[in-house]
Amino acid sequence: MKKVLAIILCTFAFSGNLIAQWQQSNGPYGGDIRALAVDTATNHLFAGLNHGGVYKSTDNGASWTMVNNGIEFNTVSTLAASDGKIFAGTYDNGVFISTDDGNSWTAINNGLTTYGKFVSSIVVYRDYIFAGTNDGVYFSSNNGSTWTSVNSGIPDNVLHVHSLLISGGILYASVAGGGINGGIYRSADNGRNWVEVNNGLSGNSLNVFSMATNGNMIFAATNGGIYTSTDNGGTWTEKSNLSTWSVAVNGSNIFAGTIGSGIYFSPDNGDTWTAVNDGIPAKYIGAFVISGNNIFAGTWDGGIFLSTNNGTNWTDANEGITGMAISSIVHSGDRIFAGGYGGVYTSTDQGNSWTIVNNGLLSTSVIPLAVSGSNIFAGTQNKGIFLSEDNGTSWTEVNNGLTSTDIRALNVKGDSILAGTNGGVFLSTDNGSNWVEKNNELSKVQVMSIATRDTCTFIGTTNGILLSTDNCNSWVDASGGLPSNTTVYAIVVSGDNVFAGTFGDGVYLSSNNGSSWTAVNNGLSDLQIMSLAVNEKGIFAGTYNGGVFVSTNNGSSWIAVNSGLLCKRVSSLMLGSNYVYAGTSAASVWTNDVGITGVREIKKSEISVFPNPAKETLFLRGIEPNAEISIYNIKGKLLFNKILTSNQVDISSLPRGLYAIKIVDKTGMRTGKFIKQ
Repeated sequence: MKKVLAIILCTFAFSGNLIAQWQQSNGPYGGDIRALAVDTATNHLFAGLNHGGVYKSTDNGASWTMVNNGIEFNTVSTLAASDGKIFAGTYDNGVFISTDDGNSWTAINNGLTTYGKFVSSIVVYRDYIFAGTNDGVYFSSNNGSTWTSVNSGIPDNVLHVHSLLISGGILYASVAGGGINGGIYRSADNGRNWVEVNNGLSGNSLNVFSMATNGNMIFAATNGGIYTSTDNGGTWTEKSNLSTWSVAVNGSNIFAGTIGSGIYFSPDNGDTWTAVNDGIPAKYIGAFVISGNNIFAGTWDGGIFLSTNNGTNWTDANEGITGMAISSIVHSGDRIFAGGYGGVYTSTDQGNSWTIVNNGLLSTSVIPLAVSGSNIFAGTQNKGIFLSEDNGTSWTEVNNGLTSTDIRALNVKGDSILAGTNGGVFLSTDNGSNWVEKNNELSKVQVMSIATRDTCTFIGTTNGILLSTDNCNSWVDASGGLPSNTTVYAIVVSGDNVFAGTFGDGVYLSSNNGSSWTAVNNGLSDLQIMSLAVNEKGIFAGTYNGGVFVSTNNGSSWIAVNSGLLCKRVSSLMLGSNYVYAGTSAASVWTNDVGITGVREIKKSEISVFPNPAKETLFLRGIEPNAEISIYNIKGKLLFNKILTSNQVDISSLPRGLYAIKIVDKTGMRTGKFIKQ
């Protein structure tokens, strides 16, 4: 019994995090797709995402399910399937294998060096597996249980492998390193020895991102265009001059995924090309996979698209992929808007569903959003600011007077709109129709965040904080107490207090308009602050790897509020009337009802449960009628939720183990824990 009590006491912090449960919203759907593969044994599709792990489709892309057990939210840069085995190469955590259709993953890195765990390409040939890494090529003959470096003939200064290809039993590797584009190397003996095969490649075309084959013809997608070889790489011929990242071959039909220009199609092995972008708004194409008559294109800024007619038109195939990078969330009336690297999305049902609203946007890389009355402003990367007066149905460019169009922050105060850019601050007093530069020598910097209070305007930069007290006509340094060269991603105002979120140094507080700052990091396990939000109930901080933290005492202490939050990289926060919304860098939008129950209730006493341990029935003391009960396992997964009609709970179906319990009734929220025998 003493041992049981000790376990309960040691898990007190665990149950505290279950006060409020994060739920992933149904979108926005899509993501930054880095790899696609099909397992021909099952015809199941797999997609690898940037910071998003792996998704699987069993119905030709009609729907997708996250399959991250064991691989988590790694960046999956390459996928390969063979004989029921799926191999995933990640960017810094090596190679993973799944032998159960992606349902679970195991790391297989024995023999890989630190740089060898940065994996960009995997190919399977008979019983051999080859991995292209930042430390050259590795070879395995035992399904990845052990790896051996095979780089003889490849210079040490170009061991960064972009891609691998097997064609006619010959292995090809495209390499680079240290600013040098090394081109292509060939091995006829399973990687034991390599020779350079760059005749016809020069300049940008030596930067080869991917390769594909059709019979004796090899296609190389390069920064200088598409090149082909019909003599095992002996000579290369230019077929297109478009900067190309990915290439796929289906007979004589060739698909080229470009860097910024969408997809091009050739029906004649690359002799002629036509843009085929009907239905595919994304312009950066990271991967292809062909399954029967279906061609899937994975994009960096819009997810996956499907064509069944050789690219004549494309349809969205993202249902279930919640992998979008969300940089900003705002609300206007009963609508929520989310901006990110896919454009702007809106929801009218508290995030239960989302609709893309990009009509008129010249860039889908949206960083800040702001609301002024019924108007929505979207700041984009390198295309300036766009205005919507109809809830996102259409957008109009409003850049008159802007000399810097890389927009990092927007702030609305009354009739004034402030824009923070890579070139300082700009002000508009006519709804964005015109912008006036508001900079002195101090403020012509990269502005990351803006906040206002009374006559004070604070801007967070890549080197501290600047303050203006005269409508942005002049600026002074207000970084006293901040670490030098600190980047301030977020600033919020709460009464007389100003909070600054820095990247690497945590949260700082000023109670004197920025004259001095004090670190307030007690309880913060991640000091890389990406976002801040504040309301009357507390201050919320979104971090780079630690999820969400909340403080109810002006930053004197923080607690993690991460129960159920699978992706801990939180780039934006918005406090609605009913929910807290968290935009993540790789898992779209999450919601939490902590906004309803109130973070102050974190300190409420625990619910009394007995007996404890229990076998069949759990009894609860002191609950009100119609209380809501939720039971979670030790991993934070919600197992049980219902409205109680008595003080008894049947737990007979639960496995033996430790559980946390949450009760919500008219008195508020309480938590507890119990052991099922």
